[in-house]
Amino acid sequence: MSEENLYEEYESDLGLDEEDRKAAKSDSDIEWYKGQKGKTDRASIIYFHPVNVAAVAKARKKSPGLSKDELVKIGEKALADRAESLKKTVDQLTAVERLDLTDVHFKKFTSHFGGEGIGYTLSRLGKGTAEEDEVWKKLEPPKTHFSTLLIIYPTNRKGEIDKTNFANWTIKPWRFSSKRYDLIWKVNMGLVRNGASIADQDLLLECKDDKFQQIEPSADGPATWRKSEKFKQIVLDKAVGFYDKLVPFREMTTQQLREKLGLSSGGSGAVQDVAAGGDFTELLDNV
Repeated sequence: MSEENLYEEYESDLGLDEEDRKAAKSDSDIEWYKGQKGKTDRASIIYFHPVNVAAVAKARKKSPGLSKDELVKIGEKALADRAESLKKTVDQLTAVERLDLTDVHFKKFTSHFGGEGIGYTLSRLGKGTAEEDEVWKKLEPPKTHFSTLLIIYPTNRKGEIDKTNFANWTIKPWRFSSKRYDLIWKVNMGLVRNGASIADQDLLLECKDDKFQQIEPSADGPATWRKSEKFKQIVLDKAVGFYDKLVPFREMTTQQLREKLGLSSGGSGAVQDVAAGGDFTELLDNV
């Protein structure tokens, strides 16, 4: 195993110091959005890319042949333009000030369920050798998921905002299937035809079935969180802290999966000898 792969194998391991304890708790403490059958929630999507990332993505779609240097310049110009509009330098821009609020975004990821002891893990099928693929094929077939970030407003069961309880708004990531993504896409297309976008609208999320999270989205007017500049800043300040937590499943190397499945054949010669039932007498001398 190369030195690079060796470090990669242990990269996600934790120790027992305070920072590791915080890391162990951080993702498990996140509450993901789930609908309740018969209840309609009011929410807005608040996952945005920085202006430089958005500018580069648009440029690549428009002109696929652009060089890396050309794309870098496009990204730099987008940040410079944003800084100029706020009368700041690029270095002075906050994470929120860098965001492009014109388009919402979604994470797309593929995962396997590996049963007890493994749970859900991000798929590496097709990303390695044919031999490595055979290891991943021992898990359940991969499924594609999407996720994004929501602000959830306090409402009654019909999705009408409860103004007396508005201080209890929350931010939650939302994971869903390809079918749900298609429904959101259709809502956005309807808005675009009318000169709007899902990025600046509230959504009504009607839960038809909570076991399978069959949630029907529909647009319902201008986004509540954007109606006050002060509230908008508060929401986005909190939102950016979730942007690196939108994938709920862990990532494993193929070697780690081999070990979980009991397929690992690695180890030193001494260990293999003992495992094969060698002479234990010397090992017990100091016991």
